[in-house]
Amino acid sequence: MGEIPGVAGLSAEVLPLATDKLTEIAVKKAKPGERPIRMFDGGGMYLEVQPSGSKWWRHKFRFGGKEKLLSLGVYPDTGLAEARKRRNEARELLARGIDPSIVRQAQKTARTQPVVDSFKAVAREWHAKKQSGWSKDRERSIWWGRSKCRAAGSL
Repeated sequence: MGEIPGVAGLSAEVLPLATDKLTEIAVKKAKPGERPIRMFDGGGMYLEVQPSGSKWWRHKFRFGGKEKLLSLGVYPDTGLAEARKRRNEARELLARGIDPSIVRQAQKTARTQPVVDSFKAVAREWHAKKQSGWSKDRERSIWWGRSKCRAAGSL
């Protein structure tokens, strides 16, 4: 891990991060209150218990001088061990100078892109099949409407 900046001669192995404070039993028994309750595990991770009873794993971190918040999952779908694993992955990205929230956004975009592309392909195929039976005015109105459709993108 190397030396800690500003502390000569000390490495990160010497000053371990106070983590893994929560237990599975404490998480399971967490009850909602009038306001959101935060149960800290360490390393920036905590369980947020909403007044509705939902439990969200969150990771608070700083990047580029700004405080950011990353969702790690919902309990019980995401257990304590899995949330810790996701927190550690985010911390590894931060150590390499990469913003985990940007990585998450890129992954989300990559998942949705094939859907947009498949819609585009189906729309073009439909247009090509129907085009021969249309009058010039009808084709112009379809083309004009298609070019104005923001959901379809640039078909």
